Amino acid sequence: MKGKFSQLMSRCMLLFLSIGLLMGSQAWAQTALVDKEKSIIISKFAKYSAWPEESALTTFTIGVFNDVEKFLYFSDMYKNKGVKGKDIVVKLVKTSREASDVNILYIPSPNTRKAQNVASNVLKKSNTLIITEGAKDLTNSMVDLSYSNKNENIDLKVIDENITSSGVTIPALSEVLNGAEEDVLDIGPTFALKSQQDSQLRSLQNQLSERNSLLTELNAELRASEEYFNRTLKQESERLAQITQQAKQSEAAQIKEINAKDKTISELSEKLQAQEAQLGMSKEELQVANELQIKEQEARIAELDDKVKQQQSAYQSTMAQLKVATDKNASLSAFQWLFFVFLGIAVIALAIALKLSKKVKSLSEIEVPVPVPDNEVDSLLPLREQQLVKSESLAALGYIATDTSYAVGLQLEDIKAQLESAGDTKSVALLARVTTLIDNLNDIAADQDDTSVQNFDLVAYVQKIISLYKFEFEQSNIEYYYSGEQSLSLLSIPSYIALALQNVINNALKHGFDNNGNGSIRLKVEKDGKNGAKITFIDDGKGMNNETLAKVFESFFTTESKRGYTGAGMSSTYDLIKNKLSGDITIESEEGQWTTVEIFLPSTK
Repeated sequence: MKGKFSQLMSRCMLLFLSIGLLMGSQAWAQTALVDKEKSIIISKFAKYSAWPEESALTTFTIGVFNDVEKFLYFSDMYKNKGVKGKDIVVKLVKTSREASDVNILYIPSPNTRKAQNVASNVLKKSNTLIITEGAKDLTNSMVDLSYSNKNENIDLKVIDENITSSGVTIPALSEVLNGAEEDVLDIGPTFALKSQQDSQLRSLQNQLSERNSLLTELNAELRASEEYFNRTLKQESERLAQITQQAKQSEAAQIKEINAKDKTISELSEKLQAQEAQLGMSKEELQVANELQIKEQEARIAELDDKVKQQQSAYQSTMAQLKVATDKNASLSAFQWLFFVFLGIAVIALAIALKLSKKVKSLSEIEVPVPVPDNEVDSLLPLREQQLVKSESLAALGYIATDTSYAVGLQLEDIKAQLESAGDTKSVALLARVTTLIDNLNDIAADQDDTSVQNFDLVAYVQKIISLYKFEFEQSNIEYYYSGEQSLSLLSIPSYIALALQNVINNALKHGFDNNGNGSIRLKVEKDGKNGAKITFIDDGKGMNNETLAKVFESFFTTESKRGYTGAGMSSTYDLIKNKLSGDITIESEEGQWTTVEIFLPSTK
């Protein structure tokens, strides 16, 4: 019986304890909810109220008077919060002096004498907003909070005269009470800065971790690369040893083969010497004939040199007399000057042309004694020897003509200087065409001895060459047209291009127009490829048939051998373009209609 009663008592006590805990927890929850609402109201006063000179403050301070529990609660609620760009600081206030240094003074128990004294002193001395909780005497309060258990809400009482005297401006009560927002405060700037720094630190730590991970991967790859390199080096060393061994074996085989070829060459040399002995008499006779012919040519060239020197002396004497006459008669007209100048040039040109024609005629009449050759003797050798002698003789005359034109150019420069000093600009302008022609001739002639690669304007150089033919074009009634680029830089050998283009023009004048003219020549220069050039030459002469066109580049081929032409012009042009300049040349023609020559010039590297 006793046992049953004890069990019953224990269950009753447990029941009462549970009911008490439930009621206590409800009361605690209700108190926590009320405290949170109070803290939200205080937060709204902090955010929407204005204090005199608040911009000078570095922090926003909320003081809790003499209540440690409330102080701890507010410290936790306002931790890391801010308002108006300032951190919120919660302080536990116990004296009037401490209370005067805060923005909001919260007094949870305002009915004690000490609390009333502190509130009274603060009202008199500072701009602090005093918020009390359930004050019986509102004399020393500005805003009073009271919780009504009946209505389960918080009532606000505002003492306007105390607020006005403090200089603090508070918001309307409707703005404070009706707002549904709970977290009205901002993040504190110090906490935001610290959060940003922590975020940056975490980011840097993540980057460092990633880089360490990458470094670990790179180290692993480096070790793998070293192992691969060592393995490859070993394999290459073994392969090199094999190649070296094979090279030695190949070298031995090549030496053996070379010795065999040397033996064969020795045998062929003996056979060649025997054949040369059989042909010795024919070669000796041919050499004697050539030596006799060369001596005759040298004698004739010396004679021609003497005559040209006499012409130069006569020209210099004429120019000296002309200069004396000029000094005596300074008022000589521009056309008289040019008459004497052109007369001197005409005399020199006529003399040179006469000597050249006589020389060519005399050379064409020479018959080289050629012995009857055996079957193995080249049947073209006498003809080639004769053409070689002609070329050398004409080259010598060309040098004399170049020297003469240079001397004429110097005399023209002296005359030009005298005309400029006399102020005769009209005569200077007329004389400029002659001096330009002489200068172009000298430039082209000077380039013939220079085979170096140069960077030059191809269009300007081609126009210089054409200027040498303009007089002949005018006299032969040949119309000249140019189209294409106005300027084109090319890296090549000018002298080879000049000689090739002269051969093409001369071939057109001699064969295309039969030295009679009456037609047109068209020239075009354009880009070809990246750095190359293309020269297109077209004449409307008599053209070529298919048989002539097929042989036009063969050495010593000519359709006018009876007129003394050697047939070396186009073959040498082909050699210059293809072999010397690494370019290309093509010819198309329609018999009785036209001939087109296309020259492709690469930029020399």
